[in-house]
Amino acid sequence: MLCETCGTENPSGSIKCQNCGQSLASTGVTINFPLRQNEAQSGGTAAAPGRSGAHLMVVKGSHSEQEIQLVGTETIIGRDPESTIFLNDVTVSRKHAEISLIKERFTLKDSGSLNGTYLNGERVDEAELKSGDELWIGKYKMIFVIGE
Repeated sequence: MLCETCGTENPSGSIKCQNCGQSLASTGVTINFPLRQNEAQSGGTAAAPGRSGAHLMVVKGSHSEQEIQLVGTETIIGRDPESTIFLNDVTVSRKHAEISLIKERFTLKDSGSLNGTYLNGERVDEAELKSGDELWIGKYKMIFVIGE
């Protein structure tokens, strides 16, 4: 049984990975909930492909190929179910990072997360986002896009 988190091959019937302790899929237990945008806080839903505006395209992680429209001036990303973007994984802090829109500029700010927030391969505390930037939050890789 191959661990999706660290790639370690485990004996058939294993419940947890021998290397990282992650639950294995064969147990029937799902530890990652669907990536979602919290409609109660943001007033919006996941973006349809081709829709204009700022959005994140998830390209790596348990829910890749999803697009999330950024609505409003503040987007909280974290493992807390009340986050605007909820990522339920142990590699993500409860309040991991936030994306803010200030004077037509988008800013990414780490919220003191344990594993850090990475922009284009470099750990950042705060940085301006540009279309095409790669964000790494835990095991999730997302592309920031403005426009179509």
